[in-house]
Amino acid sequence: MRIVQIVNRLVSNPLDGGSTRTCALDSFVDSLGGKKLVVQSDGWGDSRVWRLARPWSLLREIESATPDVLIFRYPGFPFFWSIDRNTDILRSLAFLQGIKSLARRNGTRIIIDILDLLRYPSPNPDMKLDLNDGLLGYFEQSLFNTADEVWACSHAIADHLTGTYSLPSDKVRVVLNGNGHNQSVGNATSVTIPEDTFAFFYAGDLSRGWRGTEIMLDGFQEVIDPSARLVLCGLNGDWIADTCDDQRILLLGPLSADAVAQIGRECKVGLIPQPELGYYHLAFPTKLGLYLNLGLPVLTTLAREASDFVTRNNVGLAVAATDFGRTMSDILAAPDQLEVLRSECDRLGPGFYWDAIYGNAFSGFCARGLEATR
Repeated sequence: MRIVQIVNRLVSNPLDGGSTRTCALDSFVDSLGGKKLVVQSDGWGDSRVWRLARPWSLLREIESATPDVLIFRYPGFPFFWSIDRNTDILRSLAFLQGIKSLARRNGTRIIIDILDLLRYPSPNPDMKLDLNDGLLGYFEQSLFNTADEVWACSHAIADHLTGTYSLPSDKVRVVLNGNGHNQSVGNATSVTIPEDTFAFFYAGDLSRGWRGTEIMLDGFQEVIDPSARLVLCGLNGDWIADTCDDQRILLLGPLSADAVAQIGRECKVGLIPQPELGYYHLAFPTKLGLYLNLGLPVLTTLAREASDFVTRNNVGLAVAATDFGRTMSDILAAPDQLEVLRSECDRLGPGFYWDAIYGNAFSGFCARGLEATR
């Protein structure tokens, strides 16, 4: 089977959830012996003719590779990253028509792996896109209807695809975010958590104002137990030391995946302090897969996707953001309640390694194709 993946950037050092999924898909395609074609972004000195011709040049490359299966990541299909993003979508629409024709001629089947929907973008202020909503909606609907199968990273996004975009349910496969095979023992870091403490653990972006970091910090500072610790691993947390004068907070900064796993194994509860609004109701956080792999029961807010998963699978507690501090205190007062939750984390954890997640999804896709040819 000839597999071709179209990518608009190669990520070798993932530092956030989105790039982790990107790297995982790239690695999975490599494990299948697939070929990657990298979309060349527009350069400032490119002529208008070359910018218009770039989609057709990429189509010729795809045609010559004669793929049986064509895989795209979204967002990023293929987006040639022109200065005017609305023009970029128009070029991608033209490219999409070429892909449809190619697939019909050659019997190529198409997978689109969705991390986010651009109509519901991340609240990260550095990622704001000036896009016409009607044009973007038309593009997303056209794109997803072209695919033989769409892989959604959350149940909420899958519901949106079958609802708002009217995709048939058998065309949408839920492929949740996972975690790599990180080493949880060894000497990846010299940091240790004292045995006589109870550590709450967070691994992820610690940006101020839009990630929910304040929910976690404010809640923890309501906890009066001196044995409590809040262990924070991730980018963009420099502001915390100036804001929170609490010696129980261990701010470790960005660490390697192996170091994060080593420290996480010494903690008791994994935290997901997502704001209970908009984008976060759609997002299945990659840190949830990490916590399951580490055997950590989860404390999450009521952001829909994370809270639904946690309560449905009995791997933690879902509470209102305003109750984070009270719930931490309740856990400290009765830590034995975590044992059943921890056993469920241990049971589910192996299924949240990336190779298992994408392996199961691709096997299902292939089986569905065989059924369609009978």
